[in-house]
Amino acid sequence: ENDDRSRKTSLLTDHELKVLESEFFNLSKKNPTDLKANSGILLRELRKLGILYDDPRLQPLIYALGEIKEKDDTVFSINNINLEFGEFCNVVGKCLVVISTAFKGQLVIPEFETFCKD
Repeated sequence: ENDDRSRKTSLLTDHELKVLESEFFNLSKKNPTDLKANSGILLRELRKLGILYDDPRLQPLIYALGEIKEKDDTVFSINNINLEFGEFCNVVGKCLVVISTAFKGQLVIPEFETFCKD
């Protein structure tokens, strides 16, 4: 599993990877004291940054969330899955480069929300 993650994010050191995962995990919590991150918050934040739900670059993340939903009868939508840190890293790791690029504001359309309103 670590080899797979390392190949996908070969430009990042292990330390940088852990820092990014922690930052995204904390950004995806409903409250700072929560022990779990929420998939819906992550997806909303990405949408605000211009990466929409059906963006092909997010397909591995969406698929992973769908797999979790299928295995858990208490989950009715991929937009409201509470993920422990390990689960979150596994899901986000599949698209970490795209997600980190979005959060750094390095995508083609800055201020995407404003762009959509215009």
